[in-house]
Amino acid sequence: MVSHSMFNNPELQESFRHQLLRALSSGKGIQAILYEFYQVFSIRAVITDDIFYPQAIKSGQESDRYIELIDVIDGEPAIILDRRLQYQWQAVRFDLKSNDEICGYLFVDEIGMTNFIYEQIKSITGDLSFAVLAELKKNKELLHQGRRWKYAFLFDLLYGNIKDEQTLNAHAKTWEWDLSVPHMVLSFQLQNYDQLLGDEVLLEKIQRTWELFLMRHLINPMILQKRDELIVCLPVDSNIKDLKNSIKVKERVNQLLTSAATILNQRDFYIGAGRAYHQGIELYRSYQEAKMARNIGIHETGEKLSFFHDIGLMKLLYSHDRSELHEFYKDTMGELLNHDDDTEAELKKALRTYIEQDLDISRTAHSLFVHKNTVRYRLKKIEDLLHVDLSDLSVIMDFAVAFHIETLHQVDRTKLRRW
Repeated sequence: MVSHSMFNNPELQESFRHQLLRALSSGKGIQAILYEFYQVFSIRAVITDDIFYPQAIKSGQESDRYIELIDVIDGEPAIILDRRLQYQWQAVRFDLKSNDEICGYLFVDEIGMTNFIYEQIKSITGDLSFAVLAELKKNKELLHQGRRWKYAFLFDLLYGNIKDEQTLNAHAKTWEWDLSVPHMVLSFQLQNYDQLLGDEVLLEKIQRTWELFLMRHLINPMILQKRDELIVCLPVDSNIKDLKNSIKVKERVNQLLTSAATILNQRDFYIGAGRAYHQGIELYRSYQEAKMARNIGIHETGEKLSFFHDIGLMKLLYSHDRSELHEFYKDTMGELLNHDDDTEAELKKALRTYIEQDLDISRTAHSLFVHKNTVRYRLKKIEDLLHVDLSDLSVIMDFAVAFHIETLHQVDRTKLRRW
């Protein structure tokens, strides 16, 4: 063992750097780097990546070989849990940084941690950071190469590009996914996504966090990142009703969001849940449903998590012929839109608000920040313009359906020219 005072000696410090370089060239990964640390300090320690996923442990125990059974719970102090031996110990955290950006963490046993040893360990974190970052980059590149095929398969799965169930199941088994059990799709859309502000990297970290979380709950993760969206395929119980499944899904969604709370830092997602399907070749339907439910939550209900099986009339509109929806919208709203374009009277806004406020004049006026008489005037203007009676429930239903079609983005406004 090298003395702790070695770091007061430039020659010995240089020797430690050479030991780290030798560890890097050994091909044994981060475990070899941690071994060199242990040779110097003889203190058990764990190295994790930037989301606290253990990469190596050195404690002199047989369980050092079972890194997948080690959990790190960050805190002051941090807790290192060995699930194989049912044992835990407390640790001090050291940040491993590169250009002021966290690349990983070193957790060292709190027992025997003196101020002197603490300062000595701090003095070598720069060298350790360099070595750990080099290994993490190499691992990430290897992981990225393997994921290319996985993501290509998930893309084909979610867009219905594989038509044969046997072929799909055979491909799924490559990653040990069992699509013979029912699955559903969740669509998480990051609010106010901005690639220039690093949100692509943010979603990548959240994806890794969720993959780790699901693996620890014995679920083989199926997650695809697509621009501002994380798409999660979850196995569900086919023997319980939708309501109970909804409760379980809500619990799982909350668990996922909690696991990534530190990374999200008060950011949030819009979330949609599709229906469960027994055949993998139909999972693309669940994805389309999840996106639809998510958009309904954004534009209609205000719910953060929306289930497709709860959106009622929207299901019919979603599955209906798009050209017919366009014609219905044009017949119902066309003249009103033309009038608003010519006069900026905002009659459509008044009508939509009136319907959203359950045909209540007072609430409509409050929502629009106008006098009740102004609302009455605009509604009367609509009746005169369109030759309709807004006290007729069937008329109100036609307008409500038209507004739902508009919400679903089933209308191309560029095609709504004057007719």
